[in-house]
Amino acid sequence: LESCIDYDKGHGRIETRECIVSDNIDWLREAHPLWHTINSIIRINSTRDVLNGKTTKETRYYISSLKKTKPEKFLKSIREHWAIENSLHWVLDMSFNEDYSRIRKENAPHVMAIMRHIALNMLQRNKPKNQSVKGYRKICSWDDEALAQLIMKNK
Repeated sequence: LESCIDYDKGHGRIETRECIVSDNIDWLREAHPLWHTINSIIRINSTRDVLNGKTTKETRYYISSLKKTKPEKFLKSIREHWAIENSLHWVLDMSFNEDYSRIRKENAPHVMAIMRHIALNMLQRNKPKNQSVKGYRKICSWDDEALAQLIMKNK
């Protein structure tokens, strides 16, 4: 087992992440022969100390096809993945309530995701400086002139 510890301070908390990597997974391949590409298991032990004195602990597990990779690299990759999740998907959910979408049939979910991305890009590129994406989207839905201006700017 290899491990590393990372410390992060921000948003009113101190977070400690311990990344432990094991490439001793023959037992897993035997139990699940279809998972022959898995080469390592990663465990992240996360502790958050909030400035108000509250502490939370969480353990997350990941599987990877990478061989002989240092825990620091896994930790960085996992953090980058969640940065994307938090920046793009969070914005889509907050601006378009994407998590509440009931669109499920055939290729409609994929088409709507593309449409939301297009709308998000248009809104982000053209919104007033001190306006949220969600707020500007609402303005464009209430005001035909604002919507027309947004569309014309993106022709």
